[in-house]
Amino acid sequence: MIKIFPTEKNIWNKYRPLLNAINSLEKELFVLSDQELKDQAINLKNYSYQVKKLDNNVLVKSFALVREASRRTTDLRHYDVQLLGGLVLHEGKIVEMKTGEGKTLVSTPPALVNSLFGEGVHVVTINDYLAKRDAEWMGQIYRFLGSRVGLIQSNMEYLERKQNYSRDITYVTNTDLVFDFLRDNMSTSLKELVQKPFNFCIIDEVDSILIDEARTPLIISRESNLVLEKYFKANEVSKYLKEKIHFDIDEKAKRISLTNKGLDRTSLLLNTTNIYDIQDPWIPYILNALKARYLFFKNIHYITKNNTVLIIDEFTGRVMEGRKWGDGLHQAIEVKENIQVLKGTETLASITYQNFFRLYPKVSGMTGTAKTEELEFENIYNLSVSILPTYEKMQRQDHLDFVFKDEITKWKAIAQECLKMYNLGRPVLVGTTTIQNSEILSQLLIAYNVPHQLLNAKPENIAKESEIIAQAGCFKSITIATNMAGRGTDILLGGNPKFKARETTRFIIDRLLKGENFFIPGINLVNLKKGLQKNPKLNNQLEHNLDSLLTTIQIYDRKLTPFENYIFTLYNNLLEKYKEKHLKESEIVKALGGLYVIGTERHESRRIDNQLRGRSGRQGNPGSSRFFLSLDDPLIRIFGGDKIQTAMKNLKIDNEAIDSKFLSSSLDSAQQKVEGFYYDQRKTLNKYDQVLDKQRKIIYNLRQKVLYTPILKELIIEFGEGLIDDFIQYLELQNEGDKNIVLPKKIIKLFNRLSITSDIIFKNISNLPALKKFLYEQLWSSYIYKEFEFSYYDSRLLHRYTQLLFFKYIDFYWYKHLENMNFLREAISWEAYAQKDPFIQYDESATNLLNITLKDCRDSIIFEVFISNII
Repeated sequence: MIKIFPTEKNIWNKYRPLLNAINSLEKELFVLSDQELKDQAINLKNYSYQVKKLDNNVLVKSFALVREASRRTTDLRHYDVQLLGGLVLHEGKIVEMKTGEGKTLVSTPPALVNSLFGEGVHVVTINDYLAKRDAEWMGQIYRFLGSRVGLIQSNMEYLERKQNYSRDITYVTNTDLVFDFLRDNMSTSLKELVQKPFNFCIIDEVDSILIDEARTPLIISRESNLVLEKYFKANEVSKYLKEKIHFDIDEKAKRISLTNKGLDRTSLLLNTTNIYDIQDPWIPYILNALKARYLFFKNIHYITKNNTVLIIDEFTGRVMEGRKWGDGLHQAIEVKENIQVLKGTETLASITYQNFFRLYPKVSGMTGTAKTEELEFENIYNLSVSILPTYEKMQRQDHLDFVFKDEITKWKAIAQECLKMYNLGRPVLVGTTTIQNSEILSQLLIAYNVPHQLLNAKPENIAKESEIIAQAGCFKSITIATNMAGRGTDILLGGNPKFKARETTRFIIDRLLKGENFFIPGINLVNLKKGLQKNPKLNNQLEHNLDSLLTTIQIYDRKLTPFENYIFTLYNNLLEKYKEKHLKESEIVKALGGLYVIGTERHESRRIDNQLRGRSGRQGNPGSSRFFLSLDDPLIRIFGGDKIQTAMKNLKIDNEAIDSKFLSSSLDSAQQKVEGFYYDQRKTLNKYDQVLDKQRKIIYNLRQKVLYTPILKELIIEFGEGLIDDFIQYLELQNEGDKNIVLPKKIIKLFNRLSITSDIIFKNISNLPALKKFLYEQLWSSYIYKEFEFSYYDSRLLHRYTQLLFFKYIDFYWYKHLENMNFLREAISWEAYAQKDPFIQYDESATNLLNITLKDCRDSIIFEVFISNII
């Protein structure tokens, strides 16, 4: 049953009593000293830690304290609507807020409240830059109130991670958080664990993480040997296969299937009779080679750098370092790109975001676009979506799409529109879906002599990302950028004075370091130049760490050195000049209509389009958006059906654009079809992954039991008795069939170590209960002897030895099980052709596989425990 969520008015009504109570404390807290404010926060924390209960008084006081601390440290006072967002987050829901409405600030009150019990809060962002920025910026509020702030960065070592996870509020990326969890569940010592038990998390860009990335599991793997010959042969074969003759492409599902002619030609080229042979399969290599050639393209789906293939995230336009496509696809693409150093991978641990974030007792999230996916959030994550009203009324105008007959006409029209806006002085942000498209438009603008900034996933652009976006609202600014999801930088009309002041400070220092004379009216650079000459070691640090130095000076209240003071004085002087300029330029840009956002292609998801539109019209500013489309765009070509193309042809439009409600509504309908298609995919993935998730919990719980149990004797005896129970059951079955009983060699070897001969077993085979009791007793006495044997050297030695044996075999059999589950998933898809439900078959087979895995793991542990010697 779908829940009916409250309207904006109802949200205000629901939380009004709490908001009034928070506001009533503002005057009282305003007159307190900094120390008095901090003391109140610490007292609140001590009280909450003792009673382990959160009542409304604590909630109200906490929110009021955070607001006052924020005003004093960041000069930002929470508006009522931002407090409202914080209350919604505290209840474990998703908040949808328009771009520029202050999501980062909204997260601070619920983060502090939920950290009061000492169980930790995770604020999850999508990249290291945002995690660091928010930990430093918002961290001022928490530190002011006596809370400890942690930050996880991708390059941190184990001890630093552990220390930061132990703090009250930790800022961390989604990938670091998940991989640390997986690594913790591969550790062999309590000392190696970095994370605490999960409590509460706030996910920024929640739709990007829980929806867009839900289909891709996060995997820890190791290198494995590859049969390289097959990849190269398959790549060569793919060159001789033609679409619609030898294979068909399903662009919607990104699948390729061979026709009968394709099967014949492939078999002929490979000189084999059965490319589906289980013992020596060719079909996965051929299909991956065709996918690599016809579905995955350079500068669209990936880039190449330093002889490696790097995936581009289709939703954010960012390079996904360390990520690889699975099932041999990545290697097939490497072969296509003539990359010779091929390495295979074997999965050691994996989990999807869908299952990972369910591990938290309470989850909440923030985004600018979630309402279109609320059904999925509700059904899969049990998260409701609340839309917050904007602080100022939205003024942005979203115009009807322009549709052109082909791509060439479209790109020319976009370039001419940019030229027109440049001549007017109105800033333009052009959003493209691929690197290739961004560079096509860039070349056109160069031909039109239009100055512009280009931001895409190429490595040379990443370092300049925040600076480019920050200045996209300047007078006469034209900016081309790939998808704008989660850039994390506000576009201010008239430009961002802080970024400009930092950039100019960096420029001046660079010139002075090179010995050049530099003069700025009204600013004295003499002391700074002398300081640079006296501090040669510091000069090198400044070139790379100026941003960090300025951030540290601004955030941490400490005495500045004379040299730091020169830099900070220069920065502040420049900042004041740029603020004056910003006020003037902002008014000019507003008069011109504000930021103009141009979309060059409708995305498969309406959310991504809305994220792009949302860069304009922030905080009540004017702005507009329009999408320029063509009949060749993938969405129209693959999902749009014949309606749009037929309408365009009937209108006989050549170089002109058509804008109509019919076309726009048809595109909206196409997007909804695509969203529904991918939602079904994610729902199916979730359904299947639930099976694996249950099994993962069984394995991880066993690992934790081994990790936290001080003495493993009971567990070893339990495993040993289980092995004996299975052996007795085996004998019962053999007796029933009147068969000649053959004892497995491994069992004989184990029983010999327990002082049990085959003769003893055969003599007692007619009385299995007595035999079972005897075997139990021998197992117990043998383990007692082993304890005595090991204690001669060190009483702790046997525990550590058996603990490592448990980890060795649990990890080994889990890795093999994951491999088997992948094979099972592929094989089970054929069950649908036999009119069987693939999921039922998968569920039953998966259960059988796990039982076999657990028994094999148990037996291996018991064999090695009892057969091994200390010397």
